[in-house]
Amino acid sequence: MNRKKQGDIGVAVAIAYYTLNGYSVSTPLSDSQRYDLITDKDNKLKRIQVKTTSQVNTSNIYTVELSTQGGNQSWGYSIKYITQDEADEIFVYCLNGEIYVLPIDLVVGVRRLRLSENYNLYKAVLDIGEFKRL
Repeated sequence: MNRKKQGDIGVAVAIAYYTLNGYSVSTPLSDSQRYDLITDKDNKLKRIQVKTTSQVNTSNIYTVELSTQGGNQSWGYSIKYITQDEADEIFVYCLNGEIYVLPIDLVVGVRRLRLSENYNLYKAVLDIGEFKRL
């Protein structure tokens, strides 16, 4: 599976997760924003950056890349870290089905995050409940 398809899966899971939890979900019209979704609940908007990972070690612990590496004409070849000005929450989907919803202040300036048991507090569940019967 290529990275684009992997990212599409993560966004689809994030949309399902937020929708099933009572949020209205919107997507930006272009891909020039550093966030992937906008959620709205109780008149509070949040910018959500979605990360999807297949990087797993021999202990079955996933690692998610949070920074953007490489370059383009607008910012050259460098590492770009997530800032609080770009998103309010990070939604991480691991290809084993695990989901993490991380507050932005936890990941600002972090290049990669090893999702060990230290992050269990941020694990979320996609409970499709009655949709399982369809």
